[in-house]
Amino acid sequence: MIKTTYPEYINEVAEHLGKLRNDYNNDLRKRHPKYEMGKLNLYVDVLGIKGELILSNYLYSKGVEHELQTLLDDNPICSWDIKIKETTFDVKTLEHPKGNFLVNEEQHHKKTVDYYAFVLPVEKNNAYIWKYTYQQVSDWNVKYFGYANAYHKKVTYE
Repeated sequence: MIKTTYPEYINEVAEHLGKLRNDYNNDLRKRHPKYEMGKLNLYVDVLGIKGELILSNYLYSKGVEHELQTLLDDNPICSWDIKIKETTFDVKTLEHPKGNFLVNEEQHHKKTVDYYAFVLPVEKNNAYIWKYTYQQVSDWNVKYFGYANAYHKKVTYE
């Protein structure tokens, strides 16, 4: 686990890009109702972009060359979010410090990445970052979490 800080503008950029991503995703949700989460759609889109930007900012601050996937597109991007050389990461943003690391079971099998990076933004522009391999996540238990089955593991601060 890594603790980091990030600049305030990430919150603002994530808010704007998240709203745009939500607009782009509206058509997708009409075609595929299983992705519909009602009032949570906008919140999830903003939170997801925020995590991607926080991790990218952290890597940049450490001088790690990396590639950030396209944040807005007309079609869903079913691949990595961040790439360091040939190593791929899917970024998952958490909202609760005492919650669970969650990876949608169906998406896990569709989108093979080397690592999952879990980002938890907390107060005063601080964040925690965890990294788990694809195989480690595959070994977690699966449980239904409101909208879909997900691999899950309790958040720990070790």
